[in-house]
Amino acid sequence: MKDEWYGDKRDLKKWSVLLHLADKFKADMILQITYFRPSRYGSIAIDNEEIELRPEVKAHFRDIRRTEKIDSRANVKVFDNHFIDRCEYHDAVISLMQSFSNTRCIVFLDPDIGLEPKKSKPNTGVKSKKQKLEHVLEGEVRQIWLALKAEDTLVFYQHMTNRNNQPWIEPKREQLAKSMQVDLGLVKVAQAPKIIKDVAFYYCQKHSVM
Repeated sequence: MKDEWYGDKRDLKKWSVLLHLADKFKADMILQITYFRPSRYGSIAIDNEEIELRPEVKAHFRDIRRTEKIDSRANVKVFDNHFIDRCEYHDAVISLMQSFSNTRCIVFLDPDIGLEPKKSKPNTGVKSKKQKLEHVLEGEVRQIWLALKAEDTLVFYQHMTNRNNQPWIEPKREQLAKSMQVDLGLVKVAQAPKIIKDVAFYYCQKHSVM
């Protein structure tokens, strides 16, 4: 997620969903995995003098860690390591998850777009470095799902995959369930079409029998 998109109406939906799910599943912690890539902002011109944006202004309006102060029963932890190297990044994610071994968690994967485009050929999983950083790979979702404890819940952000009015929510749900290797019926959907129509959230609680 780029910081330039922080604080828009998608965040109203995003955090309302997350806090509701934290209550529903009695989670004590929400771990937001941001896939953070800092935005590059242009300068401003004052009397023809080029001036950079004020850091205190960016900190106020674009600090993605501000959600850690949200007033909720569940604590919020924002993982804002820079998303550059896939393998190193997901190793750090797994280490973070393991540090909350005694805490029931919502683990929220929050990439720019969502799950990688579906391919006709088997995907190479976590080792691939040629994939666009806007997406999470199927193998990475599987790796994180396996690292979840019983009673933890995985939540996944998915942006609309097309603009030609073709179905996209159900196909992506099927792809996500397949990558997690769980029954499709266990992967639920949260939406807010009256707020924004091009975003869906998938969620699935892990049980010990999985």
